[in-house]
Amino acid sequence: MKKSYAIAALALATGMSAFAGVNKATMVMPTVELQSSDLAVVNVMDNSRMAVANAPMKVSSIDALLGPRKGYTPIQFTKNNLVTWATTVIKGAVENEIILDQMHGFNSCICSPAGTVDLAAGTVTFGKQNMGIDSASGEMIVFQPLQLSETEDGKIQAERVNTLVLTIDENGNMVNHTGGFSFEISQGLYFAVGDVNVTAPDFFKFNEAEWTKLKKGQFTDNALVNFYQDASPVTVECDYYTKGTEILAKNPYASGAWAQANPGLVGGVSNGEGYIVFDVDYPDCVPVRPATGSGFVLDNGEEGAPDWQEVFIYNIEGERIYNEKMYPEDVEMELLAGGSPVSTFDNATKVATLENIWFSITSSPYGRYGFPEEQDAQGQVTKWKALSLLCQLDKTDGVEGVEVAEEGAVKYFNMQGMEVVNPAKGQLVIKKQGNKAVKVVM
Repeated sequence: MKKSYAIAALALATGMSAFAGVNKATMVMPTVELQSSDLAVVNVMDNSRMAVANAPMKVSSIDALLGPRKGYTPIQFTKNNLVTWATTVIKGAVENEIILDQMHGFNSCICSPAGTVDLAAGTVTFGKQNMGIDSASGEMIVFQPLQLSETEDGKIQAERVNTLVLTIDENGNMVNHTGGFSFEISQGLYFAVGDVNVTAPDFFKFNEAEWTKLKKGQFTDNALVNFYQDASPVTVECDYYTKGTEILAKNPYASGAWAQANPGLVGGVSNGEGYIVFDVDYPDCVPVRPATGSGFVLDNGEEGAPDWQEVFIYNIEGERIYNEKMYPEDVEMELLAGGSPVSTFDNATKVATLENIWFSITSSPYGRYGFPEEQDAQGQVTKWKALSLLCQLDKTDGVEGVEVAEEGAVKYFNMQGMEVVNPAKGQLVIKKQGNKAVKVVM
């Protein structure tokens, strides 16, 4: 790659927004689950008692609350739910105001509620407020705070109130376990949710003292190189570290050819420090850790108004295993059943082949972005480019943490312990490979 290579036109502005945003073709007026006058429980995801909030934690500056955040609201009152969501907390136009920027979108309306921070009390207060015009109905969408209470039969009901107060807990999260909010128009609700928890994403914090350094190895990118007109894979040398069965590639986009092609480095706004972290505990399905800065920083702004965004690389395996808490064996079978390749680690050659790569950015750390390969007549993406990474560790590194069990042949057994040579579709069996066994449905 050369510094003079131009960023591909579809890389970010068109390609990413087409996948990351809500598909406009599906953004129609949802079926009204509740009338505006009724907030009885329709569908509560979590019927357990509401958690007890921790004592407020006083922060010294609003800056401690800014940046990418992940929201979680396990109690929902409609099928049009917002159980998990992402936002970036930014400063508002007035003193002590913060905004949950672009926390959700309806048709052409983006909802970004504003709240007031009380540093002395350790709280953030959101009042009832207008979010903008819903293009489907032509009506104003209202952010409506709710107060939750538990009924004698263990159900949770909600009452409209004037404010939603989030306390800053001992971990710096903004929470209210007995409060919630809804987005409403006069015809009814888009949804109503409760038990609000706004947390910082699990960015990877690298403490070099906790890791064992390996010899330098090769890192081949066939993912972010697609930002450039020459999309050929690029190989550089970088440092590798290990801890347990996790392996870390340090600063892969700050060395070799990437040092001249990383926009953040070239623009002087980044030192290129970043990581790719993957776990080889189960070598047949290797997850790449999400919400981890890669050190590749690009300008996603308009001319004269830069908007620097760091790119976070992960794979579908990482999304399923780290975020959705699925077992690697189940993720492997899911991908193979769908005809997708699976990320693997070859212990003999010390090569990790990382498939199914997507990425997110600073302002949307839990988004899923990629590059379009084929589009239909309406401009909708019908096929996305297959992105991958290749990590070649030094084969002479005899680090115990990288050593994994030999794969071994796969065998299937029924529930009585008898081997099944050709399991039938839909049959419940035990899959055994090496020293690992797991129940699966064929």
